[in-house]
Amino acid sequence: MKGRTYVIVTILSWALVVVWGVYWAREGNRMAATQAAFRAEMVERGAQLYAQNCVICHGPAGEGVVGPALDREALQGDPETDRETYDFLYNTVARGRPGSTTPRWVRLPTGEWASFTAMPAWSVEAGGPLNEQALREVVYFLMSGEWQRVSRYIPAARLEGELPPARGVPQDVQQQAQAIIAQKGCLVCHTIGSVGGYIGPNLSDVGSWGLDHDFLVGWIQDPQTTANRAPVYFSNFAGIGPDGQPSGTRIDYGPTQMPDLGLTDEEADIVARYLMGLK
Repeated sequence: MKGRTYVIVTILSWALVVVWGVYWAREGNRMAATQAAFRAEMVERGAQLYAQNCVICHGPAGEGVVGPALDREALQGDPETDRETYDFLYNTVARGRPGSTTPRWVRLPTGEWASFTAMPAWSVEAGGPLNEQALREVVYFLMSGEWQRVSRYIPAARLEGELPPARGVPQDVQQQAQAIIAQKGCLVCHTIGSVGGYIGPNLSDVGSWGLDHDFLVGWIQDPQTTANRAPVYFSNFAGIGPDGQPSGTRIDYGPTQMPDLGLTDEEADIVARYLMGLK
């Protein structure tokens, strides 16, 4: 009888172990699925916030224009374990970076650009619009590298209205430039004055950035192959060192999302003259 009882107890014990094993395996899978769903939701909401607030400076694919490129392997990872990267991004977005309110680019002896443009502080504590949860969502998105999520959240362009006048530019050139800009669809991506889109940089005061006419002509006419199309040094740029090389951290940019619009030399020149007068 004792032997039989022992066998039954043993069988029940092993059955209990199996049941608990199955339970914890399922519980582990459930917890993993819950965590994955949570992270996906954070990334999606972060992509929406990025599209609404960050695209015009950093680009729809994080390729960088006015602001530095963010589609960089060094900024990607797991927000829960890569705490150094997470904290760096969170603090940067929350506190911003010093510099001029209007974009200010300076051409270096190498032909590259340095930017002294400020990044605004986005946290509520620093006077910005984003609370802690929203900041976390933005950082989760940036660290995911899932840039394909952005485009569907970018606000629609405002295409009704008049373009602003340009300083020191003949009226006939302004009219020609405005007609070309409308015909080529530039306002689908760029805001100029009170008209335009939110995909590319706001060009309302591009003439005061520190750019020159020839650079703008090349940028407009052949954006895909224009050399030095954006800064590689930003607000931490500190000048030229004793060796003649720029100091500060270099941040290279990715391929531009701006298409080739097929402007002729004359059209590109006219548009550049108009843009240089926007101050």
